[in-house]
Amino acid sequence: MPLWRRLLADLGVEPRVVLVSRHPDEVAGSLQRRDGLPVAIGELLWARYLLEAVRGSDGCRRGMVAYHQLLDDWRGTIGRIDQALGLGLSPDARQAKAIDAFLSPQLRHHRARGEALDGVLAPLAPLAAGALAQADVDAAQRGFDAGMATVEPVVDGYAALLSESRSQ
Repeated sequence: MPLWRRLLADLGVEPRVVLVSRHPDEVAGSLQRRDGLPVAIGELLWARYLLEAVRGSDGCRRGMVAYHQLLDDWRGTIGRIDQALGLGLSPDARQAKAIDAFLSPQLRHHRARGEALDGVLAPLAPLAAGALAQADVDAAQRGFDAGMATVEPVVDGYAALLSESRSQ
């Protein structure tokens, strides 16, 4: 985000950010299936990337939507994004047909068990629910950082291995 924010500032463009959240159980399930990552590591990577996205977009006009909402009702979700960010989004019939062909609830291969976030992830519950107030972000960051201190080297190691394996 720092690179994009500098570039957009140089161009005189106001960044508007859409954050798409997904329950950590679903992300961890996908990472386990695709990359063989342990569920706990997948959940911690979800947390780190969510925090980086929220922090990186601080000060930008932004909105947050849930992945499942986008798949289940992209028209309603796009309407909420448009209302929040004032983008003037209105796909024509051809674009809507292409989006219908691309997005479907069947793309959601993993479903959360519906359980509340607990343990190290508990402080991130407001962010996972879409709260972007700075006080919520700061509290989530502090709580997560405190819980992560002991496991961060393991998560960083897995993230580096995952990144390295994708680049090969």
